[in-house]
Amino acid sequence: MNYCRYKNNFITRLCYEFFDYSWIVKIKKPPRFLGCIKIFIHRLFHFIRYPDFREPCIKDLIFFSTSVNNNNALRPIWTKLKPQEYSVWECENIFSETKIAIYSFLHLPSFFRMYEQLPVEDRLVVREYNYWFMNVYGYYKVIDKFLKKNRNKIKLLVLANDHSPVNQCIIENCIKHNIKTMYVQHASIDEEFPPVRFTYSFLDGLDTYKKYASKKKVSGTAILSGSSRFDALKKQLCVSEYIGIAINELDDFSKVFDLCEFLIDNGITDVILRPHPRLELQKEDMERFNNLGILFSDAKVENSFSFIAKLKLLISNESSIHLDALLMKIPSVQYNFSKDSFKDVYSFVKKGVVPLCENYEKVLKECISPHNVSPEIIKEWNAAYGTKYDGKVSDVIFNFIKNLRDGTEKEYIDSIFKFNTKGYYEYK
Repeated sequence: MNYCRYKNNFITRLCYEFFDYSWIVKIKKPPRFLGCIKIFIHRLFHFIRYPDFREPCIKDLIFFSTSVNNNNALRPIWTKLKPQEYSVWECENIFSETKIAIYSFLHLPSFFRMYEQLPVEDRLVVREYNYWFMNVYGYYKVIDKFLKKNRNKIKLLVLANDHSPVNQCIIENCIKHNIKTMYVQHASIDEEFPPVRFTYSFLDGLDTYKKYASKKKVSGTAILSGSSRFDALKKQLCVSEYIGIAINELDDFSKVFDLCEFLIDNGITDVILRPHPRLELQKEDMERFNNLGILFSDAKVENSFSFIAKLKLLISNESSIHLDALLMKIPSVQYNFSKDSFKDVYSFVKKGVVPLCENYEKVLKECISPHNVSPEIIKEWNAAYGTKYDGKVSDVIFNFIKNLRDGTEKEYIDSIFKFNTKGYYEYK
């Protein structure tokens, strides 16, 4: 995704993630523009006929989390608090659908102008994800009104995602209304992510900071803490019996199946397939893998660390799950299951996190004799690694929140971290 390309238009700036390659390749046959208008009007009439004026629960500390991966980063923190001390907004549809639809309707002329100015290929993206492009202004205005009304009640709003439309709406309005925000990174990033505009950003490590800083996209206080989602690693017992294959929406299932068949024909029979949480396999695909004796890991039930703990080798395409394996010292290899050329978007191959296997034979060789994981490279991806805070990052962030409530967050940061002249805080 290229944030800079879309930042100048309000609607495309908020919805820019849909221009990312991983979203674009899913576009098959988008509705016609008139069809998008009909869908929008039908939805508008529905919410006028059946009005909904709900608002989310308000407390001085709010966590906004809309996915399993967001929860993995934030839950270790909020579970240390008393239930009455915080509120969790756990879905995108927490605000009034009626108000969102009405504000979006009033903004339609601006939407039409934006659409007409886009290149033809970008119009396909807008039509495919028409719900967000046509309703995001409504989300923005409803969140604007809500935060303006409650800005004196909120001390801190915590997010684990910095790029989805609703998160972008929240971030922009928190800046507008001078509400403090905190970012707890939930996954690896690439250099095309939007600017970090949080009051406080708790980042995985130096790799993340370099990617944000490469285009001068860091504001507020950046803290290289490591992630709270990595804390569970200290308690994870590794069994190391299986070959794991993690797949996502970009992968070609026929290529995945062919590799599985090759491995099994060559004596590698203990294989577990893990589809991404957003990926739903068709019944016939499930049956094909079941007929090979492939086991499945349900990403909606089993977290990535529990899955990786069973493995002696992980195989995956472009995915941040390679980082999870690295931090657990489980070797992983990158294999291109996609029909497109290899891109190394996370720089895992370039930086030596994983080797790239170009053919089945190299994958088989790794399955039989996996390479050793070098601990020297882990630190750049998890700043807490090798420190006394390794496995205790959620405690670090929890205590930061407690101090922020007392107005002593700066003193707390200085007690644990030292400032690096390159622009970030790191452990002493």
